[in-house]
Amino acid sequence: MRRLFLALLILAPLVAAQPRRRASGPEIPPATLAPIAAKTLADGAPAISIAVARGDSIIFSAGYGTATANTIYQVGSVTKQFTAAAIMRLVERGSVALDDPIEKFLPEMAGRTITVRHLLTHTSGLVRDIPNLIDLHASITKPVAIARIAASASLFRAGTAWSYSNAGYYLLANIIERVSGKSYVQFLEDELLLPLGLASTGVCGSSPRVPTPDGFLLIQKTKSVIAIPAVDMSVLFGSGNICSTAIDLAHWSNALATGRVVSPASYEEMTREYAALSPTAGYGFGLFTDVDRGHVVVFHDGIVLGFQAMLMTYPDRDLTIAVLVNAIDDQITWVPATSAGFAIGKTLVPAK
Repeated sequence: MRRLFLALLILAPLVAAQPRRRASGPEIPPATLAPIAAKTLADGAPAISIAVARGDSIIFSAGYGTATANTIYQVGSVTKQFTAAAIMRLVERGSVALDDPIEKFLPEMAGRTITVRHLLTHTSGLVRDIPNLIDLHASITKPVAIARIAASASLFRAGTAWSYSNAGYYLLANIIERVSGKSYVQFLEDELLLPLGLASTGVCGSSPRVPTPDGFLLIQKTKSVIAIPAVDMSVLFGSGNICSTAIDLAHWSNALATGRVVSPASYEEMTREYAALSPTAGYGFGLFTDVDRGHVVVFHDGIVLGFQAMLMTYPDRDLTIAVLVNAIDDQITWVPATSAGFAIGKTLVPAK
């Protein structure tokens, strides 16, 4: 189910090529997007939702299959920009400094020469995930998770290399809670989501308005799909536990880029290339940057059990594209396969 990303390679230049204007009518004809969505559905995904915005105006939105443009999905690692923005709110207030050692807030991490900036940019040297996650559907307490991260060996000395770390963003979410005195859920709602009117966005399952949807696994051999239960959100704390809609994400990305979430100076920090990942691509704070056909694009994808997401903004085109799909395929490397079937946590999905 990598069709989503193939679709975006087709969709993004088509949309970005549109003249920069705030039109009253749609600029992107549905006929352009429908075939892309149809390919994703043909692969077996039950639903796909797309939203395209110029500035804060939605110029196209649609749901295909069982979805509407307002269907709620898990968005996986798109969560990281929400966590990073929350940290920047605390930085702007002087409660946190980017070069503060994390042991200032998390004494459990004493002895590590890791700063807040290192966590934000995946240059901390921490492991990718919380160690010893045997069952993705079982909750884990914060003290246990932090202790496991603290006990893990560093991959490299902080600041000397780049390695994607969900564990680092888990720690950032804990810093938000300890500094603000609020839960991560409440801080995001009070500071970021509800003031922007993002009523369908929040930590999955944290309220009736943001339930935790279950996604699907595509079995390539039989071209069939099976429903799979959501990963326990405690496992994804701060790194992948947000649910949202395509329309909400489009509004969010524009608000972030235009100074309505953090200051322009903070957004510049978030989109600065702290780690060069290719000749044109880099990573900032919870955001990738790249150059697409001469245009800078700020983006992040998300892959979580049962869902894929992509959120892209072209700042110089005043353009945002959000695409959400409620399926992944059994070729995703972290869904381990056996001769008997596919192991998801301790749940075995029988082979057919």
